[in-house]
Amino acid sequence: MLLETLSVREASFADDKYSASISPPYPMSILNLLFGTYILSVKNEAHNEMILHFYFLPVFFVNLVLFSIYQVIILPFSYLKTVGHKLALMIKNPQGKGSRTASDRFGYAVFFLVMGPLLLSLNCIIDIFWFVRHTYQSDLDVVAR
Repeated sequence: MLLETLSVREASFADDKYSASISPPYPMSILNLLFGTYILSVKNEAHNEMILHFYFLPVFFVNLVLFSIYQVIILPFSYLKTVGHKLALMIKNPQGKGSRTASDRFGYAVFFLVMGPLLLSLNCIIDIFWFVRHTYQSDLDVVAR
């Protein structure tokens, strides 16, 4: 009950008044000395959003670089784990409706041994694309309480 009364608003978004003047991260908030008067006098939502994108650009690039480095670091571990899993499935060979034979599973394991690094590298590129897209996606659904 107390948390509901402390809530300022349900969702965070760029409003048409002061969001660019109160939202920037610390080093970029110094730029409010230059843009603050403009932000407070114009009160235009498009201008506020443009300045917010400019303010958060360094944060975005740092997170993008960290995410990309993490993707590259984890790539060999995911390759080894997947190859081990495919070989284990070939040995264990679960039975049931729609299950593959041991020779089919061996073919998939050999295919992944050869093509696995390329497939996982392409997955890294796709992950980075979706990371960038979701970072700039602003039409997210508001979750009601």
